[in-house]
Amino acid sequence: MQTNIRYGKHAVALEIYRGHFEKYDIKPDGLVISASIRALCGLGQFENAASTLSSYRGADRAMTGRQIMNAYGEILQSTLREERFDLAAEVFNEFLGANYIPSKSTYESILRGLRLVDTSRSGPRTTRPTNDCNEGLSVLSQEVIRDTGKNRHARFQFLLQIIDAVDQRKVPISGLFYSAAVREGTDMGDIYRELSLDMLRVRRGYKEDGDENHDNVELSSLTWQNALTARMSGEITLSSMPVLRVQIGKAEQRAVQLAEKAAVYRRMQKLKKEKEIASSPPSQDESSE
Repeated sequence: MQTNIRYGKHAVALEIYRGHFEKYDIKPDGLVISASIRALCGLGQFENAASTLSSYRGADRAMTGRQIMNAYGEILQSTLREERFDLAAEVFNEFLGANYIPSKSTYESILRGLRLVDTSRSGPRTTRPTNDCNEGLSVLSQEVIRDTGKNRHARFQFLLQIIDAVDQRKVPISGLFYSAAVREGTDMGDIYRELSLDMLRVRRGYKEDGDENHDNVELSSLTWQNALTARMSGEITLSSMPVLRVQIGKAEQRAVQLAEKAAVYRRMQKLKKEKEIASSPPSQDESSE
């Protein structure tokens, strides 16, 4: 089965599983179950993959904890690649409901599914080191560039949904996941950039005057999804923001620094442009009026 899956022959792998294990009622081990889930995901049968995992993850310990974690990651990545956000959310909530804690690998699977990390390597998307101010601006893949505004909104909203779901368990998100969310919001601009800056301020614990003090930001039970909705209606202020728990590993520090640097740089550029427009002399047509 593994060889067939490796070469993209998911239908053949699934036929072996059904023709041998299911037909003769042979109890599969964790490796076989994991392979069948990968085959189902490869064929786009995500609901079947999720139900297979649900039925086996607690059955006589047929799967190890690591196999279960990897299977959830496989389903999350596959469903998100096809923009099945509702199903991915159900799978992730089931994952949390079974008392599993997201690992760095889980977060990376989600980001790969959302095309927010470079799938050719384990690190975040490549950044363009043009100069010190621009260093944190990410280079989007061609797939992301072709996305419509609706797709990007749904993807960003899913990022916030994950942050909210994890926070309900009082568990931090990874530094890579946080940096991806900030970077994506910055790239999208407007209210999304403002929300990215909100996330940055809450993580650092300061108000816009730059005075670093966690007491300066009043945290509330507001979720980040609600914060986005409030930002869209212009009703939110920094004095009341959702909680944000981030655990930044040593290997993630640079990604976080670059993402936050880009968010601040874009904000400064916007303010500079607004100031230039406000201070520019009126045009001849305007002065004649």
